[in-house]
Amino acid sequence: MTERYFQAQRFATQMGGEIPQLNTVLVDPWRGLNAVYGMSICNNDCDSCSLGRYVQDSDISIKVNDVSFALIPATEDEKKEYGYQNNLSCKTVDEVRNAFVLYLTKKLGTYKEFLGELKDIRGTDVIYSRGSVISNGSVLSNEEVTEEFRKSIITVALGKLSSTESRLHIFEKAVDKVFPDYLLSD
Repeated sequence: MTERYFQAQRFATQMGGEIPQLNTVLVDPWRGLNAVYGMSICNNDCDSCSLGRYVQDSDISIKVNDVSFALIPATEDEKKEYGYQNNLSCKTVDEVRNAFVLYLTKKLGTYKEFLGELKDIRGTDVIYSRGSVISNGSVLSNEEVTEEFRKSIITVALGKLSSTESRLHIFEKAVDKVFPDYLLSD
């Protein structure tokens, strides 16, 4: 991931230095490669938000390593399904995780559909983290945060799919194809 998004990671780190409320930036391959901003607070007033102002002031319609850092407006339907924010690109890591889980458990059912979504999850990377993520007493690298994020999506989705559902077996088969080490028991 570091080589793939080196310039985008540097740009996101620069943003984090200038926007104190910015906790994470991840790259999501949904609708192209887009930056998703994890802010510590969102009052949905983009004109007074430090990220909203930064984006407006920077004319941040640019792409870095093919990653768009522009804000993506949410439709009313998307707000109902994925959160109240005016922009799809303003979500906490938990909100992005929940969106993936919702989609996996409520919208998909075939092996091909699961494979496609799991490949998108594999293509999602944390490129900036303020360093507040602690696991087992240590600060995690962006790569470790990314791996924990991906695993948590799979774990939560597995928990939500009923063991009596035929989709569970199909989902497990797709997970094993895309993330072969995730379903191994200890």
